[in-house]
Amino acid sequence: MKRYIVGFKERNKIKWSTQKPTSVNIPYITNKLAQQRDLNGATYTKTIEDLNTPTYYPAAQFCFEDVTGDKEWFLPSAGQMYLLAKNYSLINSAFSALKTASLSVISPTSLVSKNGEYTRYYWTSNLYDASNAVYLTLSLSFSYEYLTATSASGVYYETSVRCIAEY
Repeated sequence: MKRYIVGFKERNKIKWSTQKPTSVNIPYITNKLAQQRDLNGATYTKTIEDLNTPTYYPAAQFCFEDVTGDKEWFLPSAGQMYLLAKNYSLINSAFSALKTASLSVISPTSLVSKNGEYTRYYWTSNLYDASNAVYLTLSLSFSYEYLTATSASGVYYETSVRCIAEY
């Protein structure tokens, strides 16, 4: 079983891409269950990094350039982000013990209010189709069973990024 380290740094209001990701060789996954089972974020991020056009893909670029340490950080796949969402209370407890930033899902002031419900959106490394990337929606009003990966309204939409690494 793979294990993951969650990066302390989070970046908000970042785009998945500044152009349509038609040149990115990442398979399109439109089925939500298949998205939740996909654990290939490291492979997808490496695919983006190998294009040698990092400024076109700011979400992935943040992970492979801006996060420090000796690990190879990457933009999580939908399945990896789903695992983080399911375990956010444990992750936040660890962050709290280390006196570092928590996952934003438990900080309503940093969430987006939509119809009175506080929600946070996180990019994943998955593509839904030639124009859309997949993001994960986190909400304070639902338990983890209802946290699902959904299609973004386009790769230009600005949302949050949290990087992870395997160990």
